[in-house]
Amino acid sequence: MKLTKGVHFDASTLQVQGFKDLGEEAEEALGDDFRDTVEEAIESLPIDPKAKTRIQRRQQAQLKTKNEKDRNLGDHALVISFQPFRGKWVQAIACFLTRGNATDSELTKLILEAIILLEQSGLLVDGVVTDGASWNRTMWTKFGVSKENCSAIHPCNPDRKLYFISDFPHLMKCMRNCLCTKKIIQTPKGDVQLGHWEAVLEADKLHKIGLREAHKLTNDHLHPDPWQKMNVAMAWQFWSASVGAAMESYRFQGFEKLSDCDASKEMCLLIKSLADAMNSNRPQTALRLDSTNFKWADKKLNKKLQEAEKARVHHLNAQGKNPRGKVVKYQENFIFSDSTDIGLIVSLKNTLELVQFLIKKCGFVFVMTARLNQDALERFFGLVRQSCGGNTHPEPRVFAQLFRLLSIYSLIKPCRGSNITGGEMVKTLFNLEDLKEKNKKERQKLLSDKLDEIIIKGQNLEEITDLMEVVQKDHDYIGDGEAVDQFALSYVTGFVARHSKRYTAGCKECTTCLKKEEKDKTDVDMLITTKSKGYLTYPSDALVELTHTLEKNILKTAVNSELEENILFLVLEGLENSKVKTIGCEEHKHELTKSIMKFYLIMRMHFLTRKWNENTKKDKKQQKALRKQAHIT
Repeated sequence: MKLTKGVHFDASTLQVQGFKDLGEEAEEALGDDFRDTVEEAIESLPIDPKAKTRIQRRQQAQLKTKNEKDRNLGDHALVISFQPFRGKWVQAIACFLTRGNATDSELTKLILEAIILLEQSGLLVDGVVTDGASWNRTMWTKFGVSKENCSAIHPCNPDRKLYFISDFPHLMKCMRNCLCTKKIIQTPKGDVQLGHWEAVLEADKLHKIGLREAHKLTNDHLHPDPWQKMNVAMAWQFWSASVGAAMESYRFQGFEKLSDCDASKEMCLLIKSLADAMNSNRPQTALRLDSTNFKWADKKLNKKLQEAEKARVHHLNAQGKNPRGKVVKYQENFIFSDSTDIGLIVSLKNTLELVQFLIKKCGFVFVMTARLNQDALERFFGLVRQSCGGNTHPEPRVFAQLFRLLSIYSLIKPCRGSNITGGEMVKTLFNLEDLKEKNKKERQKLLSDKLDEIIIKGQNLEEITDLMEVVQKDHDYIGDGEAVDQFALSYVTGFVARHSKRYTAGCKECTTCLKKEEKDKTDVDMLITTKSKGYLTYPSDALVELTHTLEKNILKTAVNSELEENILFLVLEGLENSKVKTIGCEEHKHELTKSIMKFYLIMRMHFLTRKWNENTKKDKKQQKALRKQAHIT
């Protein structure tokens, strides 16, 4: 974690703190026996003698200069934490102050010391999780880790293995960044092109405020700023199955730029499946020896190893000439960078071996692979940043204080000598009286009365155009370039149909009116078919007609009016002169239709406000760039 350089005088030790500190004094306090154990562990590493000598020399230099601190001011914090395979607790065990990144030799020594101390305390260490930084990869090689040999001999027990795993969310970011840089990546199934994502975004932009098929995809996902390249959520959304389904849907609708998107779509689905296997956080999706995810991951690993071996042989044996006649060597045919490819192979293989070890020899029933990443450590860093207020890069002294507090104490704990107990504090925080409760009830009643009026009045209007005539059009244009996307509307209506089952009061006729059989699906249901794994709902024609009426009025209001506090009631005013299709049996149709309309309108208000926030953020970003160019900032 990045820190701000800063020093302070510690009156208890009479030292100026804030310089690089890798725990030399703590190591000295542990005694000669511990130092001998670490030296034996270093000797047992499967690396060349020169590398061992470098580690030992660094260790000896630290002992000689224990009274002479490194003159480099520390600007990074290195934290080591322990996370069990089951249970919710995570414990940070050590933090160090470094200048820049710690070197691979320093990391190797610190990891060995941490493992030995944890094992001596009764905590068994079976794996080491790091991100894909170059110094971490070099540290792997110090332990003898490679594509062929993915694990190391345990430093405390030669009969056990020490597994090394790369943080999977970090690998997702690296894969996204690699595609954004190269633009085109060759795969056995064709070219994965960044242009396919741009085409989806271009197609979605036809619906400025309407429903979009890849609604989370933005230009920042495709062309991220430096700080956005490390955003996990954006990488997850970039490779989501929804983007792959949107590619297929827009290709079906005739977008020429997506005519050759098969490889890109397959890559999205492949990485999404890999993410499900490597980031399971529920017992239902955890890895078991007989689970689908486990078998799928094992199959993909074997295929990946075969491709890597073929690429290695091709690289060693093949040579060619470029158009100018200069002899060049072929590069290895890896899809992504070498570091990312090694991380994928080693992590996947070690995860499968670790799952087998825990289930067969340790009595586990399943393993949730989300415990094999650095999410807990990232949350810890997030707490530190939030605790510092606006200063996201605290000074070393502040970081050390927060590290101790967050590692030991509860976040909600009364001060010593205070006149309130912990239970009272929690009750005060979570049971504050809502001062606007009365106003909320009045507005809820007003919404209910308006919907009653719209439904009753709408049934007396003349019949509008039949639904199938509307569906035959690709888009129902509203104005200002905005249109109702029938494919996206059908998909969202399917979600509404599933959710609305709770409003049917157990009536079978009402439940039947919400959905239709798969055999009765039409072309506009293609997005549901593409994204479904057998569990999505196909909405009935009557329900699609109702949501189409609501969506059309929402878009008209959004196009013709500015976003304001009462925009929901402006939409209701537009619905007063619209034909409203009722859903359900004679007894329940009024209440069921009312509940569906309320749910859909509230859901779309959330979508509108989120879109407004995105546009505002984009405008601020442009204004900031213009001010910077004008040297006003």
